[in-house]
Amino acid sequence: MNKGWNFSAGQSMLPSEVINQISNDVFDFNSSGMSILEINHRSDDFANIIYEAEKNLMHLLDLPDHYEILFMQGGASVANAMIPMNISYNSVANFILSGYWSNKSKNEASKYCQVHIAADSFSNNINNYYFPKIENWKVSNNPSYLHICSNETITGLEFVNWNDYSQKKISFVIDATSNFLSRKFNMNNVGILFAGCQKNIGISGLTVIIINKNLLNRHPLKTCPTVYNFHNMFLKKSIVNTPPIFAIYVAGLIFKWLLKNGGIEKFESNNIKKSEIFYKYLDSTKFYINYVEHKYRSRMNVTFNLVDETKNKKFFDNASDALLYNLKGHRNLGGFRASIYNAMPIDGIHALINFMKDFECRYG
Repeated sequence: MNKGWNFSAGQSMLPSEVINQISNDVFDFNSSGMSILEINHRSDDFANIIYEAEKNLMHLLDLPDHYEILFMQGGASVANAMIPMNISYNSVANFILSGYWSNKSKNEASKYCQVHIAADSFSNNINNYYFPKIENWKVSNNPSYLHICSNETITGLEFVNWNDYSQKKISFVIDATSNFLSRKFNMNNVGILFAGCQKNIGISGLTVIIINKNLLNRHPLKTCPTVYNFHNMFLKKSIVNTPPIFAIYVAGLIFKWLLKNGGIEKFESNNIKKSEIFYKYLDSTKFYINYVEHKYRSRMNVTFNLVDETKNKKFFDNASDALLYNLKGHRNLGGFRASIYNAMPIDGIHALINFMKDFECRYG
């Protein structure tokens, strides 16, 4: 059976190899006589799962020793609350507003600390998506951190050159939810890098937080819940309470799959090739349009519109009939979005482009 191509922004497509392993382990995990859905979080089986997941992620990222990995419950939206609770310490959190998600992070942080907008290309911006130029950033004095969203999933805008900023010594907080593990990151000056797992790491319900050990010494707010306390989670090895066992298990399978298939360097090369093919096609036609400034175009989330938007419903319906699923753009933006994460093979890109060419021939 051809199950088609899933271009969803999240829950994303999973590798078939990983799905097959999950299907086996749902019935009997590691010859334990129990399903993976039944194992205890204090068991040796789970101890091995979380140990292997952390070890393999450290290997994938080639992380320096001064970083720790935390497996936290919830998604990136929860992390937007956890981070200011833990590291704002009566100072001002700075934000670069480049899209919906960085703005949402700022709004959430404002409940727990003072916030300052260092630069803004999001407010009052319609159909012209770009990242604020570094020379225009106005960072406050002695900020607790500077928050950047490295990939705005909704508009398909990507920025990873935060270390080009050199005016002030600063600790960056990077929301890498939708481009984590898709490319190498320069971790210099990164205090926290976090990612919800439903894009490139597995399934929803889990957030990976990579934190500089120095930040574990900051005093969290007194109102910070025990299960959100980073230092507490570090001491308890991410098991303060019952963790999201299944999500951690799936993440561990993804890490093994990435290592087996060449690591981040190989997938970055694949992702460059996939996105270049897609954008080259979009730029060759006047039937579709992309509104992101070229140098900020995302490798993970390719957004596009039909110039004649009256054909949107027909496009979406025809795409589903062609087994091309979940192409509808975010509800706040409209249009279309093809999310082409690590698990999407190049055949899926060609299938979508061929459909788009055919649709243009029939309705253009």
